[in-house]
Amino acid sequence: MSVHYRQGPENRFPAASEDVASVYAALLEQYPAENIGIEGCSAGGILAAQAMLWFQKHNLPRPGAIGVFCTGFDFLRGGDSKVIATIFNGVSSSTPVLPQIAYFEGADMNDPLATPAVSPDALAKFPPTLFLTGTRDMMMNDCIASHVKLLKAGAESHLYITEGWGHGTVWNAPGVTEATDALNVIWNFFDFHLGN
Repeated sequence: MSVHYRQGPENRFPAASEDVASVYAALLEQYPAENIGIEGCSAGGILAAQAMLWFQKHNLPRPGAIGVFCTGFDFLRGGDSKVIATIFNGVSSSTPVLPQIAYFEGADMNDPLATPAVSPDALAKFPPTLFLTGTRDMMMNDCIASHVKLLKAGAESHLYITEGWGHGTVWNAPGVTEATDALNVIWNFFDFHLGN
């Protein structure tokens, strides 16, 4: 199912986390947590990670697995992919993403609920996590750094990188071999980690 969560610029953090938690709580009435997987791409991938912190704070059981695609959750660091990828994506690295900036307006980005990477204790409680990115994705460094932080925290984390991908290419190139391969990786990951 797809969650129609509140976004910026009309809404502010943590509205989207609240929406995911509401849907998740409703699903828990019908399914055990270990049978539920959560995934998202780009802003949705960030939200999947933020939801784990929200669930922890509100004593919701962790899902069976999550997917964080085309992004990471270590916003307080830089990385050369944000500069290099602009050559291939035709977007200035200084171009603000206004809805996301507005969404986090007034939020403390050192709060783990906003930036999960700042809390190793919270990361240690993450379910098995799959990261997916491409070598031309502006968020590749953030994705890799987040994967490493999960590993350092002792959580199970997997990283899949495809040569030549840009941001969100897996969803924009259906039928292309690399996209099909990536979708199979996603399927197999959730099939392995979720309950029956």
